[in-house]
Amino acid sequence: MKKLPKLFALAALILIYSCSGGDETPSIVPMPNFNQDRLFIQPGETVTFTNTSTDGESYSWNFGDNSTLSTDENPTHTFNAVGNFNVTLSVTSSTGDVATSTSSVTVGNRWAVALAVTEVQFVNGNGDAWDPDGSGPEILFGFFPVGQAEFDPFILGDDITSDDLPIAGAIDESLQVAFTDTDWTFAFLDNDDPLTDPNTSDLMTSFNLNPVRIPTEEDYYQNGEGQFSFTANGYSIIIAFDIKAN
Repeated sequence: MKKLPKLFALAALILIYSCSGGDETPSIVPMPNFNQDRLFIQPGETVTFTNTSTDGESYSWNFGDNSTLSTDENPTHTFNAVGNFNVTLSVTSSTGDVATSTSSVTVGNRWAVALAVTEVQFVNGNGDAWDPDGSGPEILFGFFPVGQAEFDPFILGDDITSDDLPIAGAIDESLQVAFTDTDWTFAFLDNDDPLTDPNTSDLMTSFNLNPVRIPTEEDYYQNGEGQFSFTANGYSIIIAFDIKAN
């Protein structure tokens, strides 16, 4: 019978241990996730983020551009600088556990990367063919800011006839231009040799345009690519562009 106190003491310890263990709150690990309405934007545009996380009690957003963190559940954010930015959502659960999810936003300008011509005037204002021998013009084209006197033309094709249309080509990277909110001069030339002066007898046509203000035909917010199309002076043109963070 002398062993009974020890047995009671051991049972009490087991009971205390089991009761204290039952009071512990299990850890809740949140599952962070979010969507965004734009992947590629231009400087000054806004992205909307939709939080689809589960088991979250509080949220913290780091937009990767040294801006103030946001604690909104579904924030919007305007990116003003050009670059590639990692957006990180940190989710905290009711038990204090934290998990993160990251996506990216590319902020850049539209760069002309390719051009297609679907319609060309093969005669000048006097009704004379650009190449009287019937071979067809050697089409060169170029973009340059309004007021600039010189530019480097890009050769699209030689001896172009109506049977060659539409004709398209990628623009050499060294001749690609960034379309910012400014007016550009677009020029077609007929010459085999590189020209720097658009005001020559070989000038087929030139006109001013602002591609940034021309509606695009693709949703470049999702893939960073798109195109403009327009017609001027009897020339129908399609410009393909990419959003580049440079």
